[in-house]
Amino acid sequence: FGVDEELHQAGLWHLLNYAYHLGQDLPRLETEFENAAYLNRPLTQTIAKQPELFRGKAVIINAKAATAFTIAAEENPLGLPFISHAYLSKYELDDQLLRVVGPGGEIFDNHGLDRELLGYFLQLWAYVDTKDQPRRTPVFVVAGWRPRILQEPLIEGQITFIFVGIAVSLGILLTWLARKDKRQSQDLAQSLLQRRQSRRQKK
Repeated sequence: FGVDEELHQAGLWHLLNYAYHLGQDLPRLETEFENAAYLNRPLTQTIAKQPELFRGKAVIINAKAATAFTIAAEENPLGLPFISHAYLSKYELDDQLLRVVGPGGEIFDNHGLDRELLGYFLQLWAYVDTKDQPRRTPVFVVAGWRPRILQEPLIEGQITFIFVGIAVSLGILLTWLARKDKRQSQDLAQSLLQRRQSRRQKK
């Protein structure tokens, strides 16, 4: 990813400390992110304009890992042997990547769209990409993740309901028509039988 600048170390370790201990308390972790905003293009643009207002704010991130790696941590207050890093891609952000950091090793390996990362905004990070273009991207410190629940689109559910309704209605209609046809056939046969019997009696 080219030449980059160092992350703000004091802020990074403050959030890593908070994220590490929060990740050990899953009920509290879920509660903390219950009303957190989902990261999307508008929120990313807002963060870019006023990053100071979002430092330490909880954000839910749904994106896949473009690359992930683990590095050995230097001596640190938490005694962590490893720190995980990843660059995430999100379809609505085009070629802009997100950077995430987490306490521990191999946190983001095989991370895909089936998970939601629960993290805190740290800073905007400036770097120069491999095409010598200056770039900025938000950096988040991740406390944990949860499975992503894919909700069925309302229109899809409505279409399914409509088709089921049509199928049931057709079934009822066909059953009614079959019974009606059977009754008419029986009435016709009975009428023909009566006519024949009437003719025989006249002879």
